[in-house]
Amino acid sequence: MESDHESQTPLDGLKAIEKPLFLVGTIKSGSTLLAQCLGEHPLIHYAGFELSAEWSQLGGAPMAVAGNQDAYCPRLVASDVTDAVRTKIHTEFARLQAQSGREVFLNKNPHLSNKLPYLRELFPDASLIVTARDLRSTVQSIKVHWERMHREFGLERFLPPERDACWTCSPPLPAGRSDPERTFPGGDIRVLAEYWLWTYETLEADLAGFERVVPIRYRDFMAAPHEVLAKTLQALDIAWQEVEFAETIDQNRSSQWRDVLTPEDNEKLADWISLHRDRIERLQTADTALPS
Repeated sequence: MESDHESQTPLDGLKAIEKPLFLVGTIKSGSTLLAQCLGEHPLIHYAGFELSAEWSQLGGAPMAVAGNQDAYCPRLVASDVTDAVRTKIHTEFARLQAQSGREVFLNKNPHLSNKLPYLRELFPDASLIVTARDLRSTVQSIKVHWERMHREFGLERFLPPERDACWTCSPPLPAGRSDPERTFPGGDIRVLAEYWLWTYETLEADLAGFERVVPIRYRDFMAAPHEVLAKTLQALDIAWQEVEFAETIDQNRSSQWRDVLTPEDNEKLADWISLHRDRIERLQTADTALPS
């Protein structure tokens, strides 16, 4: 496959986007709030919520989210980028950028976290922002989120046993079609911890080659949002400008796990953390703090 496709990608007269930003991490890691705040900057276009439909329909990247028809969210690599995929994604993103009138394209999508080789092949000059929330508060937030998604949309989520997997999504599965311990709501809390660990291990294995990688810890952002935004923009070589925050910053979010997780949940998590502590402590982009 040729390395330089810019001149071969028809954009219907649109200006190709340059040095786009992609915000990745686990779900419920604070990525939406950070993307909204960055999108208040006059130079940055926060393109939609996640563009999951565009990634699926144009990019050949199924994403199992509410609103899509995809049941699976598979890992993708560079060889999954065809000329047709490249043309469709570059053209659509250029169209979105042109409509915004802004200079910097930002797409927040945690489901790209196991697709970074594919993403880098599409956008060799892209930079990554990696959001990270500590394990316990991530686990409680996902638990509550999957319960809400089931309550509102009747959806179940299943995490396949492969270490580079992302969540599947379906109506309630027939008996025998999935492992109940890996199916939510109602699954084993340790599976949510596995997802957290696997996501950052997979992501960190694929970081080489990106223009810039800027890790952001959720608790740091909650504690000092203006300071973190300023440092993020500086790391991305974007001029600082004061922005309005998209919603009220709730500094208590990261401690809510104490009220949500049951004593049994906490006991299982403590044992799991003890078993995997070495792997957790090796992570560079995750928030490896383990508040008790």
